[in-house]
Amino acid sequence: MPTQHPMSRSPSPDLNSSSLPQPFFSQKLASPPREKNPPVTTSVSANSLLLDQSTIERVVHEVYWVMQNNLTSPTPAKRQSRKVVKLKHEIACDKERVVNLEHVHDLFKEAFGISTDDEFLLVGGVSHEQVQAFLDGGSGPDPDNLQWDFSRPATSVWNQVVISELVQQLKMKRREEKWLTQPRSDEYWEDAIAQKFARIKARLSSAKPRVRDDSSIETEQEIAKRLLREKDKRLQKARKDERRLSKYRRRLRITQTLAEVKAERDDDAAVWAFLLDVVSTLGSDGTSSDESDDEDMEIAFHNHGMPWRRDIKRELNIIDIQRTQDKETFCQKGAKLTKRI
Repeated sequence: MPTQHPMSRSPSPDLNSSSLPQPFFSQKLASPPREKNPPVTTSVSANSLLLDQSTIERVVHEVYWVMQNNLTSPTPAKRQSRKVVKLKHEIACDKERVVNLEHVHDLFKEAFGISTDDEFLLVGGVSHEQVQAFLDGGSGPDPDNLQWDFSRPATSVWNQVVISELVQQLKMKRREEKWLTQPRSDEYWEDAIAQKFARIKARLSSAKPRVRDDSSIETEQEIAKRLLREKDKRLQKARKDERRLSKYRRRLRITQTLAEVKAERDDDAAVWAFLLDVVSTLGSDGTSSDESDDEDMEIAFHNHGMPWRRDIKRELNIIDIQRTQDKETFCQKGAKLTKRI
């Protein structure tokens, strides 16, 4: 009878797939049983380092159970993020954004009886006592006399009721006036109203007296001068943005027209198709504005050339020159070409 070598080991356990538990996604697994008083081993031998079949099954079973309980349903924060992504996509794809914002501006004029946002400095908002009474179960905002709570953000309970009422009034105006724009979701209008409220609130905050470095407080005359300077800066930026947008629209109209005309009878159709793609890709943000503040002298711009613009300078000049050469096709109104150095 053959004798076993003293250093030989026992055969490894059989790990066939049939002996393992089913995957966690095909069945619900209960929490793995645990021993209350596991045995304490005082000495470690070579054979004790090997796992038996029951130990392997228990480890696999516990791993599956942990994985199954970690794969829970999405949290409210993730659902909220998908909602925000959907709203951003709706805003980005809105080609009538400017018109829709004008509707929101008109709504504010009718609902609050103001013509400009600066008039909210005189109108003011709801008192703290009214808001607190509403939070305690009292009456909320009056639909016929809406007031903002400028001491809290747009997400406060009072302001959310005001925004909901404004959305309903906006939808009613759409039905009555039969707008030609595409319908938008309630979240779209709520976001537009909340953004306008944030701008008005920031305007009111800027009108408060500020403390100087020497701990003195601004006077009313100093506040008025500072507000006028800030208003001039905003108007200057608005004019610059409008010139940039007009220039982009003009370039886009030129390239679209010539791409269609050249495609029928000229060999340079591919060139104008390429220029159309360049202008569309750059958009209005990739277009420089033509500043003109002084009318009694010649204006010359000092270019701050960017690497990405330096490569397409010649192509953009082709588009701008085409407007002056083809006067019968394109309107000559708008900003004129200015010398650049």
